Amino acid sequence: MLSKLRYARVLRSSAACGIIPAQDVARLSASLGSSAATLIKGGTLGAAFLVLIDGRQRVAKTNAFTGGEPALRKEGALLSALYGERLHVQTVELGARFWLVTDALSHPPCPPTGELLRALIASWSRRLNDPKVTAAIPDHDDFATLLREGQAALSGLISGAHIHGKAQGWASACLDLLEDEQHRFVAVPCHGDLGARNLMIDSGGLVAIDWEDALWGIEGYDYLYWLTFMAQRPHYSPTMFGHTPWKKEVEIAVLILIIVLKSWLSVLFETHGSSSLDFNRRVLEIVAFASDH
Repeated sequence: MLSKLRYARVLRSSAACGIIPAQDVARLSASLGSSAATLIKGGTLGAAFLVLIDGRQRVAKTNAFTGGEPALRKEGALLSALYGERLHVQTVELGARFWLVTDALSHPPCPPTGELLRALIASWSRRLNDPKVTAAIPDHDDFATLLREGQAALSGLISGAHIHGKAQGWASACLDLLEDEQHRFVAVPCHGDLGARNLMIDSGGLVAIDWEDALWGIEGYDYLYWLTFMAQRPHYSPTMFGHTPWKKEVEIAVLILIIVLKSWLSVLFETHGSSSLDFNRRVLEIVAFASDH
């Protein structure tokens, strides 16, 4: 989320970003011994290419905007720590351009259940709790920063008339609650963008990719983030709560924080017009689970 917000600011300031020069891709192909590189569509923060090396397909990824290299280096460090024993993870520096090269993986045949997802998060939380690994996540990429960004995002949504009435009141109250509860939160490393497209599979099981948005979040953040994707809405029920150390009102508040930030990003990237569900309804369907609304 934080890296995406930085990227959005770069776009708004008209700084260099976007298309990767063909000569940079050609240099990478030559360096890796690949005859060609095919652009993979999708992705927000980086540009990825499919390359064939020694008969094996790999993905080569580079930052697509000025200032994006640190996030890509962070991703490489975390992928190596988590999956280095079973995945190819390689970094390549060619001139001023940094590349991350990994195995090409496929999506699982069906998305994981909530129980499996929480087990996956618990497994990487244990492995990431190593000072050598966590050094890759900057101290300033933390929940307090995320909350400040959330307050700014809410102000932007209000001023743009994207959110109003009861939804505005609930969103403000939720962010205020998180401000009050901050002293209870213990920082833990989190993926930061855990959705279905960032879960792949290899012979060893599920693999979480795209760690550019990794941050010092709070326990349960990645699970709650997962719940905010539109694909999870049909499964919304009271049973989705109670799987973190926090009270339901705090879980709801974190969900609203994430929805506010996602909503603001869609405004910044000018994609909000394509959504079939407006921001107000998104907020209200979550707070409907509050027992005292």
